Amino acid sequence: MVYNRNYLLPRQAPFSAMKSGIGVPLQSPYEAYIELDERIYNPGDVITGKLHLELKKKLTCDVIKIQLFGSVRVFFIKSVSSNTPGKLSRNQAYEQEIVLIDKDINVWEAPATGEPRQEVTLDDIARMARSTSIRAHLPPAGRMPGFEPGGHDFTFSFILPDSGLHTSFDSKNSAGCIRYYILMQALNRGYTVFRKKHLFPIVTPVHLDGNIRALETPKATATEMIGKGSITATMELDKRGYVPGEPIVGKITIQNNSKESIKNAFLRIVQTSTCCSKRPEMDIKVTTFESAGTGLPISKIIASSSYSYNINYYVSALVPNFNIDACLSVIYKLVLSIGFARNNVKSSFMDLSIPLIIGTHPVTNGDMVVPKYENLAPPAYYSNGYENIGFAPPSYEASISGRSEVTEEDDCDYSPLVYHYNFTSTNNSAAHTKVE
Repeated sequence: MVYNRNYLLPRQAPFSAMKSGIGVPLQSPYEAYIELDERIYNPGDVITGKLHLELKKKLTCDVIKIQLFGSVRVFFIKSVSSNTPGKLSRNQAYEQEIVLIDKDINVWEAPATGEPRQEVTLDDIARMARSTSIRAHLPPAGRMPGFEPGGHDFTFSFILPDSGLHTSFDSKNSAGCIRYYILMQALNRGYTVFRKKHLFPIVTPVHLDGNIRALETPKATATEMIGKGSITATMELDKRGYVPGEPIVGKITIQNNSKESIKNAFLRIVQTSTCCSKRPEMDIKVTTFESAGTGLPISKIIASSSYSYNINYYVSALVPNFNIDACLSVIYKLVLSIGFARNNVKSSFMDLSIPLIIGTHPVTNGDMVVPKYENLAPPAYYSNGYENIGFAPPSYEASISGRSEVTEEDDCDYSPLVYHYNFTSTNNSAAHTKVE
């Protein structure tokens, strides 16, 4: 028998994929757009918005529900080794979630028809899941509640509580996050037939003029023995509390008593997040993230010499310090790394650090008055010889990666960490203004 390849039929693609091309999924006939009147909200505000439905075919449902939800969530995975010989290690998930707010309203309900509503039980679900089950007879399309193809608009509003909320938080590599979102659901007999989520940020004001530590003038000094010589570095700041966009005012002094030249002195802010789980057991995961920084203003500090310079560094868009007991905490510190190798921070032999306090409203006591920063941009990072950075500083959104685990289906414009603060007034009463 002669083999004829023409007798072999190619495998057919699934019908759903063939309609729009192989490998291209079908687009949903339903689209929803959630628009809020404000970009950022504070505790106690009233959230008002609009829901717009764009339907290509009839949406069969009896309820349109809008839910406001916010929570603190911790989730991470660790590799757990087995104590039993011969068994491999396994991945164990650790998590914890604290619900901060959960409200819902029905923006539309199907008019009552007078017919008794049939409740679905577990027995009904099990019976209808069988292959031999007989499907129920559906009523005509005209009698089924829902919306015809076209555009449909709804309005909604929620009142945020004055207390109990925390600032939205997302950070690269962090195992914890604080997120708030508006969830739209179209329900038919209790089942979700269509849903859309919209993430948005909430900022809890932190006034630094009410924190005594924010006015402290911290100072850090370290000495490292290098061969028969030594290197001493000192970093001092005019205050400890800052807000995003504010320049850090201070001075750095490096005394090089070694036989080598110092070519690297990298200054940046390090964010440390501590996450605690409760299920299946209590465990802790600590992660750090470094913001963009600045380098040594000169090419090098030669042997047996000293060099002092003023700090020229601006605070990026960082979430204020916070601590949620036994769940999630975030702290910051200003770190200076000194080394001999240019463009290599990891090879540094000395680190100086000063804890910082990040807030939303600046210090306004005495001479500690923050000028207007809304029109004052950070200086060019390459204009003063900062050559050892090696890359252009990222934007605020990219520097702290507020898009962690946020899919495009949730909201393509979501970024909880891009804030604009109003510094137009410097008196105490006007300083307590809303975060814009």
